[in-house]
Amino acid sequence: MRRKEPSIVIGICAAICALTGPRTAQACTPFCADGGGPTICVWFDNFEDPPQENFDFVLDFSDPDNPSVDLRRGKDLQGTLYEWRVWSIVALGNPTPANIGSVTAYADFDYDVKIRRPDGYCGANHVALIDLRPSDPSKYSDLTTGWIAGDMTGDLLVQKSSGGQGGAASFTIEGDAEGDITVHEVSSLTIGGNVSGYVQVIEDAVGESNVG
Repeated sequence: MRRKEPSIVIGICAAICALTGPRTAQACTPFCADGGGPTICVWFDNFEDPPQENFDFVLDFSDPDNPSVDLRRGKDLQGTLYEWRVWSIVALGNPTPANIGSVTAYADFDYDVKIRRPDGYCGANHVALIDLRPSDPSKYSDLTTGWIAGDMTGDLLVQKSSGGQGGAASFTIEGDAEGDITVHEVSSLTIGGNVSGYVQVIEDAVGESNVG
């Protein structure tokens, strides 16, 4: 599937292909950048064209060791849901998982987000914040898959719409969960380390959980 909007292809990193293995036919070229620290990458799982910086998403390198991304594009007016994938590595050519400051999604869209490399491996080391709560309460977010090798040092939040859609999460934290986790449906939640925050599943889980 191709996007309807004209695209400006920037930040294409051919070397990432060697890190991520074969892609699905519709997955796009990743956009990867760094601010002098880890390299953060984003792409759409279901589109050939890469996301456009400062239109589809905004990067923040104010803390270069913990790059952040704000996702600005979700489901469009035609009902097409943009399937985001975010990951952080030490550098192109070194796929060791690296830190992420925050992954946020506040715009008035429905969101589908994955924090995991395209080859299935973990998407980051430590993550300070995952806040996927659109400003419009009629919109929802799903964290459809996520895996981090280190600690979740801040909150993890997803949103169920006022119409009862979304709010689901499937996530693995190999380290500690230090912030609060608030989801509405869990297909899988694994926390390998200590839990010092508040874990709240507002509705009954439909899958499995393994905490501690």
